[in-house]
Amino acid sequence: MQQYFRYLTGLMFLIISLAAWWFTVHVINPELHYFLQQSAFLTNRLFFLGYIRYPGGVADYLSEFISQFFYYKIFGSLLIVLVASMLGIIAIKLIKRIAAQGKLNFMIFSLILLLSILVQCNYYYPFYASIRLLITFAFIGLFTDLIIKFPRIRFLTGFLLAFLLFYLAGGAALFAFAVSAILMQLWFSPKPKDLIILPFFIVFCGFLPFIAYKYFFLVDFSLVYSITHSKTPLILRYLPDYKIYALYSILPAYILCAIFYVKIKNIFKRF
Repeated sequence: MQQYFRYLTGLMFLIISLAAWWFTVHVINPELHYFLQQSAFLTNRLFFLGYIRYPGGVADYLSEFISQFFYYKIFGSLLIVLVASMLGIIAIKLIKRIAAQGKLNFMIFSLILLLSILVQCNYYYPFYASIRLLITFAFIGLFTDLIIKFPRIRFLTGFLLAFLLFYLAGGAALFAFAVSAILMQLWFSPKPKDLIILPFFIVFCGFLPFIAYKYFFLVDFSLVYSITHSKTPLILRYLPDYKIYALYSILPAYILCAIFYVKIKNIFKRF
């Protein structure tokens, strides 16, 4: 019965992913993103150096590489859905760490996929926001694995991963990681003495973008904190709305809901 349920869930994942791909091909049409945003990718050294001089530049460089394939709407749509699906898969694995059951897997996957596709309906949406979020999800997954397997180094792990993630994916990614990491620490390290470091971690994540802006990177102040930045004239830039904020908040929200679910379930078991 359990194996049948897994097959059925996998089939549903495939169906909704194909539906999202069809919608992206025929309704969104990634070619329009390509032509409107004039995505350019060069393989020379100077082009690469321009992306490693500011926080989030590495994710932006990877995004430029991927988005050049938006010129081919079928393949470009596949890449968009693939990135969204990877977000959903990582989220499912993380929630299973807390609540060891898969009844809500389809809902978790579907909501992330839906938001990831909806943000693409705005043709000024920068694809690097999705790549930055994917890196964030991956870092949260890595952090969770490390604190479970190597609890003695969990404090050092959090600081190092936060620092590296900020450089790779920027300030918004850092904050999404920080909230999720704190929730994971609270869940997997419930002893009060293990949580003393959390205030220092919060301060570190809050001030790291400011310190980077002040002393290390020649960038605008808003760049180190915001989800997106504009390289186009002001009138053409992408303005973040509720969909992108919801997408960046969804994994911490999932983790928090899973923690409450297990807590409430344990309370009812006592009666």
